[in-house]
Amino acid sequence: MLRNRWSKILGGLLVFLLVAAAATIFSFGVTIPEALTMIGLLKKTVISQDPGYFEVQENVSLLPLGEATEWDAGLVLVSDIVYHNGTYYLFYTGQSVSQPRAIGLATSQDGLVWEKSPNNPIIAGDGSGFDAYSAFNAVVLFDDGEWVLYYGAHESQPSLPPGRAIGRAAALAPEGPWVRSDLPVVTPGSGVAWDSSGINPSSIVKIDSEYRLYYSGTLHGFWGRIGMATSPDGINWRKYDDPQTGGRRYGESDPIMQPLSPESWDSGSQWDSYVFARDAGWGMVYHGVTPGRPAHESQLGLGYATSLDGIHWDPVSDSPIMVLPDRFAQTPVLLPRDDQEWLFYTSFSWRGTAPQMELAIGKLPKL
Repeated sequence: MLRNRWSKILGGLLVFLLVAAAATIFSFGVTIPEALTMIGLLKKTVISQDPGYFEVQENVSLLPLGEATEWDAGLVLVSDIVYHNGTYYLFYTGQSVSQPRAIGLATSQDGLVWEKSPNNPIIAGDGSGFDAYSAFNAVVLFDDGEWVLYYGAHESQPSLPPGRAIGRAAALAPEGPWVRSDLPVVTPGSGVAWDSSGINPSSIVKIDSEYRLYYSGTLHGFWGRIGMATSPDGINWRKYDDPQTGGRRYGESDPIMQPLSPESWDSGSQWDSYVFARDAGWGMVYHGVTPGRPAHESQLGLGYATSLDGIHWDPVSDSPIMVLPDRFAQTPVLLPRDDQEWLFYTSFSWRGTAPQMELAIGKLPKL
């Protein structure tokens, strides 16, 4: 009798923790290992000390959550920042209890004081098509007098946060109105492909006459990698496919970067890349996850990788460039400012409080 009672108690506790993990995944848009860490099923440990490349601006309040009844009351997640004609345009993902994730806009003259657009959300689920339920993770390009935006989307309420499609929208001004594509421009892989469970856009660049869209892909939510698609017109896209790989996981396309070794700090997941021109090539700041060492421990931080051609990437070291002691950073955006670099990101607390936008100032390590 006592054994049965304890079995029921432990079974109920397990169900509760799994439900809590699912709620954390859906609310904050994190991966399964991150969700388990946030609710205490995985122990957070800092394996390496923060290297000190960036100093977090602890007393700077950037973009607050909306009021209790507003569409972005529960989540403010950095997506992209575009500097144009003396103004910074921040595109962010917002969410509330009653409003699925949608895309908002804020502007700033100095990168510190931000004003939300009265037209928010500028893109949201419209009840039909591939983005009927939600729109999020906007990456934006000002191209030949037109604003072009790529975003993750869900047709219906998802069980996992990564998008089931990437859509495209265009406008003459960042406030809109935005004209969306009827069909998605990039979709997940089929079967058990590495990006078959979901894709999120993370960065968009134009190199001469070629567009490159960097995105995060996942298989079953446990394992994330960074992919890339190219396009001659920004509408018709082709995923990068390494001809030397194949099989069910890599037969259609491939990630553009792998950890330095199976034991690397980011071997659990590489996610949320921000790509930018740097020196004679390209740089990338990304979110990395260490699987537990042992299984009940984990580490999350921001990494730095470089590439000569924007296609083949390597992390610069087997250590993150930033580790926060009591929270973790996601969705990085790096902007040059005079002789410094400003690193914006979304901060997720280990205590499960609402994510918020933060800023760190410093310099990336020299190669």
